[in-house]
Amino acid sequence: MKKILLAFSLLLLIATSFAQPGKKPVKEKVPTQSEIDKMMNDAMKDLSADEKKMVQESIEATGKMKEKGMVGNMNADVPQIPKKQVQVLQSIPTLSSQQQYNAYLASLLATCKKNIAASILAEVDKFFSKNSSDPQALANSGPFLLLKQKPDAAVYAAVKIAISKPTDILLQDNLAVILHQSGNPHKALPVLIYLSKQINHPVILNNLAQSYLSLGDTSNARKFFMACLRMDPDHCEANCGMGLLLSEAGKTHEAEAYIIKSLKKSIYEKNRFSSFTANLSFLFCIF
Repeated sequence: MKKILLAFSLLLLIATSFAQPGKKPVKEKVPTQSEIDKMMNDAMKDLSADEKKMVQESIEATGKMKEKGMVGNMNADVPQIPKKQVQVLQSIPTLSSQQQYNAYLASLLATCKKNIAASILAEVDKFFSKNSSDPQALANSGPFLLLKQKPDAAVYAAVKIAISKPTDILLQDNLAVILHQSGNPHKALPVLIYLSKQINHPVILNNLAQSYLSLGDTSNARKFFMACLRMDPDHCEANCGMGLLLSEAGKTHEAEAYIIKSLKKSIYEKNRFSSFTANLSFLFCIF
């Protein structure tokens, strides 16, 4: 699955993201279809025939994902930034030690066992038992189950592997992404905030921004998107996220630069799970 999905989807939706009910009019001119077509042509003019084919395949894949319900919190045809969930944001715990972090993971496991169907828990437990000598299979189980559209199983698997290696940054980051994709950005944030204190990495900064944006906190979303882009100016998802924020603010032309950059760069990026899912959170989380 190519990360071009998010950037391309947002690009297609720019024209309708400015005139939403209840918002004050902005001075920026709403782009016409011909202007959007020009943006697409500008973004694609340097692409090879194979790369242009990828764009078309991505359009089709996006439609199929939506048909299957793989759209996270996106309930309308036009992705909208949710209203800020102030109480939820205020209730997010701050974890300041490994001990507190381990306790948080334990609470997630308890929640899984309480709320997830016994048959799903048993299926994941069986897989872990069968593959106990294959750490790579266990590490990949959460991402694999998410891509198989089994979010409950993915969350449980990700929590289990995270508890087994609580200092493994990648596994913890994958857990946060899976929590986000399963509709729990408020559960992902404590993990990501804690990780950001351990390592200043663009993937984690982007994932923080995505989770904040899913909770309507545009201020923190912008803060962490920009922090990510200062470290990695070509980061596909962060560029796309900034494009969304600017387009929502009516800043069409500023948004255009980020979106086109996201579209161009997405084709060349490696298909790495934690980055990809962080943007599923922006195909989904928005996304």
